[in-house]
Amino acid sequence: GEAMISVWDKNRDKDIESLERKEALIDWNKNGETYKRYYYFYDEDELTYILKEIGFEIIKVGEYGDGKHEKKNIVIYVKKP
Repeated sequence: GEAMISVWDKNRDKDIESLERKEALIDWNKNGETYKRYYYFYDEDELTYILKEIGFEIIKVGEYGDGKHEKKNIVIYVKKP
């Protein structure tokens, strides 16, 4: 099978790029309520390495189709051989 994996890239998001840690609690708003959401920030090389190590083949990196997700996310298409 194939999958698209999309994770937040803090280096592309001006609201969070100043964070120096790989982990953080980020405010998340839903239905008028604010929650703290745990997030781990991968970089593209780290995520690609992990996916290859667990047996995925990388099909392509960075194309989603609507243009919205590439602006703030790392998008990787994978398949399991």
